[in-house]
Amino acid sequence: MRFRILGPVEVYGASGRVRLTGTKAHTVLAALLLAEGRVVPDDRLSTLLWGWHPPATAGAQIYTYISRLRKALAPEAVIERRWPGYLMATAGQELDHRAFARLSAEGHRQLEERHFAAAASSFRAALGLWRGTALCSVTDFMAESEQPRFLQARLVALEGRITAELELDRHGQLLPELQRLVEEHPLRESLRVLLMRALHRSGLRGEAMAIFHQGRRIFNDELGVGPGPLLNDAYTEVIQEPPVAERVGGGMAAESPSSFAAARSSMAGRAMLPEEVLRSLVAAKVIRPCRRGADGRMRYAFQTQPHPVGAVHTSGTVAASVARHAETARRTPAAFTSTATEAVGRPDGTHSVMPRSAP
Repeated sequence: MRFRILGPVEVYGASGRVRLTGTKAHTVLAALLLAEGRVVPDDRLSTLLWGWHPPATAGAQIYTYISRLRKALAPEAVIERRWPGYLMATAGQELDHRAFARLSAEGHRQLEERHFAAAASSFRAALGLWRGTALCSVTDFMAESEQPRFLQARLVALEGRITAELELDRHGQLLPELQRLVEEHPLRESLRVLLMRALHRSGLRGEAMAIFHQGRRIFNDELGVGPGPLLNDAYTEVIQEPPVAERVGGGMAAESPSSFAAARSSMAGRAMLPEEVLRSLVAAKVIRPCRRGADGRMRYAFQTQPHPVGAVHTSGTVAASVARHAETARRTPAAFTSTATEAVGRPDGTHSVMPRSAP
């Protein structure tokens, strides 16, 4: 049989949907499913059905609900009486919350292994099992007890999917969703961090900083505390790094749409530079090591201080003219280093940018 609790409680057998009526029947079934084959005591069922004030006939009513479930689920599922309560074997049954947990765990594993496309796919499959609020057809007593952990699990999977898609440079597509999620969960730092990163990678540094300060005010007003390490680290990342995309293929932030298009066209497939070129550019103080990205490769930022040839580079980024010589780097690294140094030092007013190179 197929049991679904990630939304209203539903059951499907060989001949289609099994009709179950009433929140109390849904509550008893959901309690048995969540027990994963363990005994659910009568006292626990009573609390989930009536809270702290059960009727005098609680035991008899529980027996009635169990009898109705047995009749509805037979012969594909069996509910047994095991002191001090009841159990239902779920091995071999199809449970949506079990599939969700499996797919979410797979997504987190793939995320740790930097298989971002696969991770995003696993998380999307897990989230696709949801049909609304989990356990929305049970009693208020059970909803209050069980719904928070399902909400948390869904948010964690959602954050995993968004993290994977950020690594695939889909930051622009993610902005509307992240803005809505932060409004719905203003105290959840991890979502606020993801929104800041998406804004920053979209070239919206000011907006990313504003999201941090908004969160700082909310935490102080409602909790009396400041931002945690996760949010503070994200803020440091925003103020220390140029607001440009970090990987090839994810788009590049630019000062204007026209320069954006020109830089993207000139840099297609050319951001990965040979190690000897990177070492030469570091030695010439054209670039500096910045940090390692999620793929384990070092990121390099262009120097914002006066360059050895006597000019301050516009916005701390490399002029598009340097980008056009990237192919030269593969053939003659020394010549490219000289060209890059000269172009970066020339105050030609170019505002186009290129991704920071990675070995």
